[in-house]
Amino acid sequence: MVDFPTRGNACLDNCLTNIKDLFSGCTPFNMLMKTDHIGVILSAGMKLKPMRRKFLFRDCRKHRKDALYKALAEQNWEAVQKANNVDEAVDYLSKRIPDLMNTCMPTKTIYMSTRGPYWMTPLVKSMLKTKAKIPSHSCEKLKDINEKIAQAISNNRRNCKADSMGSRKWWKDVDNKSQIWSIT
Repeated sequence: MVDFPTRGNACLDNCLTNIKDLFSGCTPFNMLMKTDHIGVILSAGMKLKPMRRKFLFRDCRKHRKDALYKALAEQNWEAVQKANNVDEAVDYLSKRIPDLMNTCMPTKTIYMSTRGPYWMTPLVKSMLKTKAKIPSHSCEKLKDINEKIAQAISNNRRNCKADSMGSRKWWKDVDNKSQIWSIT
């Protein structure tokens, strides 16, 4: 791809590809540090389409966890204690606990795009969706949700600055994890 000399009269710095159509031409530039090499910029030849994904996530913020804890504490567990065998007790628990989780910490379906800002998480997207449904005359509700959204965005920005990979790492996690996400 490099068709100009990068050190003296020699072309020492090369970019090799087997799909030349993916890139536009190479451009030389002078380096700002002390070196006798000329820099190389290789630009993308075409704009990639955004990747949109639909997935479920579970809202596990503190108030949701507290509601689940309260529901578990108020639940009558006599059926488990009076079960004739372990299988009956496990069956009851495996039905009742997910029901309580779905009630207290429901799953939400969100579409996410790679073109979104790095701080846009499923939780923020969900809260923005909720905000859009609030009537404009409900000033207190709008003020409250705006504060929550601003807090979530500032936390995401702070966390992504600490993480040098930013949104690339987040999308890698999306690819690697299961369909249901827990957002704390």
